[in-house]
Amino acid sequence: MAIIIETGAGLENSNSLIDATELEAILTESGEFTSLSALTTTQLEQLLVKSMQYLNNNYQVVISGEITNELQALLFPRKYCYYRGYLLADDAIHTKWKLAQAKLCLYQYDVDTTTQIATNIKESKVKVGPIEEEFVYKDGQDGKPTPSLLMDVNVILKAFFNARDNWVFPMRQNYGNV
Repeated sequence: MAIIIETGAGLENSNSLIDATELEAILTESGEFTSLSALTTTQLEQLLVKSMQYLNNNYQVVISGEITNELQALLFPRKYCYYRGYLLADDAIHTKWKLAQAKLCLYQYDVDTTTQIATNIKESKVKVGPIEEEFVYKDGQDGKPTPSLLMDVNVILKAFFNARDNWVFPMRQNYGNV
């Protein structure tokens, strides 16, 4: 699968906001690239595509503005999109979205590699009849990916969520109790 970087033109076949080199630069700056450092460029690109799919699927309803081209594949670029009260250029892809995609690569890697470790198992059951196996893990260690990684993404993108800076609200007069 070839990675196609969105340039700000609203490409209809793009599948990422950043490439593997930019991913490494972003995560190295924050000291988080070590967990991905053993991966090949192809593996990093696969993480980038998965993380972009996650961004597109989970954040499209919470951001303002509209896509610039009805055929474009990704959420960005956007028209009428504001960040902290400032209108972004129609071809702008804010660095926060690139950072969010990089963080989601860490999350996706965690999803892909986290295994349910036997030492975390508190009890296990096998049901007689159709074979059903069930594990109960200690202290909530259920082999699920780190929720804090998703919280990081939400914090990064918070200023974009339901940004209603471009909406006009009518002023309401207060006439007291009438």
